Amino acid sequence: GCLRPDAYVRLGIGEFEDVFFLEQDMGSEHRGQLTRQHQAYVEHFRSGAEQVKTGIYPGVLWIVPDEKRATLLRDIEQRLPEQSRRLFGVTTSDRAVDLLCGVMDATAAGGIS
Repeated sequence: GCLRPDAYVRLGIGEFEDVFFLEQDMGSEHRGQLTRQHQAYVEHFRSGAEQVKTGIYPGVLWIVPDEKRATLLRDIEQRLPEQSRRLFGVTTSDRAVDLLCGVMDATAAGGIS
């Protein structure tokens, strides 16, 4: 299927830049759909198309409503092959801006060479 992130974010400070695909999860999608979305990102990463365009693959940051939902996303990610897990990070809505602005340690890679 076609990959359609909710947002694409580039944040730069000096010579450093973090790049993310953002997925806003409102808690309404079923586990199967979330698993398919993760797999679509893994396939997109493996295709190399994004890396050819930009030189890196953005981190995929899921923004979820609460910690219960974050636990579900982390469980989905843990079932992926180890190499694919590092593409993803998850945070709650109330912490997303701080994480993206570098106030907190990001769980997403922020761009993978």
